[in-house]
Parts: sequence; C-alpha cells; structure tokens
Amino acid sequence: DTVCTHVADVDRSKITIYTGNYTFWYESSQLAARQQSDKNKKMEEKRKDLLDFIARFSANASKSKQATSRKKALEKLVIEDIKPSNRRYPGIIFKPERQVGNDILKVEKLSAYHEGNTLFEDVSFDIGRTDK
Repeated sequence: DTVCTHVADVDRSKITIYTGNYTFWYESSQLAARQQSDKNKKMEEKRKDLLDFIARFSANASKSKQATSRKKALEKLVIEDIKPSNRRYPGIIFKPERQVGNDILKVEKLSAYHEGNTLFEDVSFDIGRTDK
C-alpha cells in the first residue's frame, strides 16, 4: 500500500486507472460495482412501474396518450447487463522437477568468528525433509 501510487485495473475488457494505493482501488472498485447494481435495480423498478401503468391505462381514452408516451419511454429504457468480472489474480506456483530427498541440509564442523571472537565452533547438524 505504501509503495503503490496508481493501479491499472484490467476487467471486463477495459482498463481503468486508479490514482492511489491498492486499498483505495479495492474500495473504489467495490463501490462502483455496488453503484451499478443499485442503478440497475432502480431501472428495473422504473420498468416495472411503466409496464404497470401501461397495462392499467392503455384502454382508458383519457390516459391513452400518457400510456403511449410511457411505452416510448419504456422502449428507450436500457438496463445494462452486469458482466461477471474476468480478473485473473496472479500467483506463483513452483512445480518441482523431482521429489526432494530425505536430507535437505547437512552441516559438519561449522564455526563462526566475529571481530576475533568465537561465536560458535565445530557445530554439526542435519535437516531432514520432515523437520520443522
């Protein structure tokens, strides 16, 4: 978060540049998705209301012009399909070429010195595949 200044989001075949860190991008993209969903719900409600009005008043002579007008409005009403996200999150997968042996590390007679002082001397140990 402290290193990133811009995020390029590649989703639904579009690139969107966000100025800010990863957290800002995540919150912004979630907010945009919620807003689109809310917008579609409102459009769906409006569509339902228009259909209801047309069904009730299309036969009524005094309201037939209004019903015709609402039919035209209904034809112009566009509800955008929310496409599912096609983001691919990166991952690093290591596939070993062969099975690891039983002995991972074998150390014999290891010594360490620092500024003339002996830290340790003649240390030997083995690390096996199942050791933790």
